[in-house]
Amino acid sequence: LFYLQRAYKLARDYGQWDVDMIGSILIRFGEAHSKLGNYDIALAYLRQGIAESQIYEDWADYFDGNDLIGDLYLQLNQPDSSLKYYKLAYRGSEILLDPSIMLEASVSLAGLYKSINKDSALKYMDIALTLKDSLYNQEKLRAIQTITYNEKEYQDEMEAKKAQSKAEEHENLINILIALF
Repeated sequence: LFYLQRAYKLARDYGQWDVDMIGSILIRFGEAHSKLGNYDIALAYLRQGIAESQIYEDWADYFDGNDLIGDLYLQLNQPDSSLKYYKLAYRGSEILLDPSIMLEASVSLAGLYKSINKDSALKYMDIALTLKDSLYNQEKLRAIQTITYNEKEYQDEMEAKKAQSKAEEHENLINILIALF
């Protein structure tokens, strides 16, 4: 909390260009208070951070804030409120178009819907599986590209060594001929 307070003061004092950091700092305040069990204070900070993140269109913090409120309400055994904020977090993840964040949001919704509405749980679980497959395939593609790149680098290195070896052989042959002459 001490460092968050310092960060908040610095962001406020720094001027206009750093004010968009305030939403993130407020959300971190809310997260810290939530972990300390100060739920009312946490909710106030999280809501204020979400409002700031919307002003500056910081959708990653918007997602984080709503997701944290959803978690908090779930912890407080208020599934309806939790559902509302998980849905807002999911909308934020859709704006970001980040599959890993969308996966996190859809898993949260699927877990919450599991006991409330089986159809919705299935819908979000299907979305989560699709996203997970997509992320897994992207990771596999990156791994294949890395292997291909490394192999090309190795082949290029071997070609350079062969060329250098031929040049050395040619130079040695010339030196032998000069010595014999």
